[in-house]
Amino acid sequence: MLTRNIGAVLAVLVMVLLVAAFSAQAYEYSESAHAPVFYTGTIVGIDPVYKILTIQAGPSDASYFTLRDDAAVTMCHKNLSFNDLKIGETVTVSFYEESLGGTKYVTDVETAMKC
Repeated sequence: MLTRNIGAVLAVLVMVLLVAAFSAQAYEYSESAHAPVFYTGTIVGIDPVYKILTIQAGPSDASYFTLRDDAAVTMCHKNLSFNDLKIGETVTVSFYEESLGGTKYVTDVETAMKC
């Protein structure tokens, strides 16, 4: 009887440890999935309705970026708004992708203007 109880306790302990280990891995993955990435280029298109920037880093390399509502737009350490961005400006955006090849959500935009 005592051996059965110890076996049951050990089985439950092993299950709890396995669940905790997988939960920790899932949390780390979801956190790293939203690690910011940086992209620098020239604004070649602006969609003010959906807050989408088209930024081109090279001759045939253009990407679309959607600004989050809480995205910070700055120039020379001064706060700006989405409406202050202009086509032709060089910017660096900090963003994360919702999924591989998915929407690129911008958290920060810094213009490259000399201060």
